[in-house]
Amino acid sequence: VGTFADDVEWSIPGNSTLSGTYHGKGEFIELLGKLAEKSFTTTPERIIGDGDDVVVVTRTTAGGESGLQADVLTYSGGKLVKAVSIADTALQERVFGTK
Repeated sequence: VGTFADDVEWSIPGNSTLSGTYHGKGEFIELLGKLAEKSFTTTPERIIGDGDDVVVVTRTTAGGESGLQADVLTYSGGKLVKAVSIADTALQERVFGTK
């Protein structure tokens, strides 16, 4: 979390209980707690960068299910300031439930 800006913004599209926008390090740590409840793991498969923008394609596993996810990351001054996680929303709803 040291490489994150204090006001980092992390968004997850969809209708699962994870979906929404998390503001700041505190809310991001809460998100990590929700992920940990389902034994979430992530393994990067490809990293594509262009200046301060990076896309990381990962294989994620949670609750016994696995899928691909793309995290679109924006950095400023060496700190992560914004991220959007694009994943299989149906998988997220099955594993984490819906809102």
